Amino acid sequence: MATFNAPLGDNEITMKTGKGNYNEHALLQARAIEPALALLPDLSSHASISIVDYGCSQGSNSLIPLKALLSTLPANSTVSLTLNDQPFNDWNTVSRTLHSREDEITRGGDLKLILNISPNSFYNQVIQDASVDIALSWSALSYLQHYLPTPPFSSLPEMVTRRKQRNTAQAHIDLINLLRLRALEIKKGGYFIATLGGMKEGDGGENIASAPTTYAMMKALQDLVAAGTMTTTQLLGMDPPIHERTVTELRGSLDSVSDLWTIQHISTQTIIHPAWDSLQASQKSEQDYKEYAESIVDWVFSAFEWYIIKGLRVAEEEKGPRKPVTDEERMVLDDLIERCKKYVREEFKDLPCQVEYLYFKLVRN
Repeated sequence: MATFNAPLGDNEITMKTGKGNYNEHALLQARAIEPALALLPDLSSHASISIVDYGCSQGSNSLIPLKALLSTLPANSTVSLTLNDQPFNDWNTVSRTLHSREDEITRGGDLKLILNISPNSFYNQVIQDASVDIALSWSALSYLQHYLPTPPFSSLPEMVTRRKQRNTAQAHIDLINLLRLRALEIKKGGYFIATLGGMKEGDGGENIASAPTTYAMMKALQDLVAAGTMTTTQLLGMDPPIHERTVTELRGSLDSVSDLWTIQHISTQTIIHPAWDSLQASQKSEQDYKEYAESIVDWVFSAFEWYIIKGLRVAEEEKGPRKPVTDEERMVLDDLIERCKKYVREEFKDLPCQVEYLYFKLVRN
């Protein structure tokens, strides 16, 4: 059990840029925000407001709730908006995204916007004490603070079980720490509203997942190991420091900080990738299935490509995002992506790409 708290390094995250970037492909995450819009408070009595978005990625999805939130502000109000993400986030794209749509955010100049950037892990304090009215986070809180060592195992099923135990324990610790940090930053009476990818609970309390991309990825990775394109050590190095909580796990963590936060809302909802809806409305031709496979596989790799690269670099001294992707790494990635799409088309095309999302709204005591 001690190995659960022996990190190998910080969880440095960088989303895919250029062709196939995160802004373009994060359609499921955008859809997952829609049920949370009802949780946003009315701001009609405010003349100024301070908002922080924790884990903004490339910024496009952050604008969905932001526009809804600011729609209730009186004219001539001042908005202090801080966008937070890792130092290696694609901040150039964030800047372009926000400035190209500033007119939408400010309602055509009706609001005064003060934009701040915070390149820092949200597992640190990122803004001064008691300065935030509303904290938001969309699909980011599943990321753990650290890379964790692979627990010992003698079989693949045992590895899956031990990984789940390891990540469940660490996710509980991480969320408590994160909520204590946010309690420093958020004013009394302020809100923390978030969505995060989760897991359903079966009758036996086990996590249940249903995603064609998961199955396709497993088969494609096994192909590359069998072909000698990557080693088992590299495969294990691709284990992303991410944990999808059950609602029971989430509530357990929130209850641990009841001295700081009051739970106003917890819910779950199954969110289906829009490409599945498009497929169901189509003639289900070979081309339709191809487009479905491309959409959902590109969605996965727009968020997780970096972890594949890091795994390929497991034996190298410089593993981080400072080092550009090499031609050899790109060839392996392209091979893996095409194999995933092929498996979705051939074996998993009739499975919906879906994620169980968790929603919460907290009030600072």
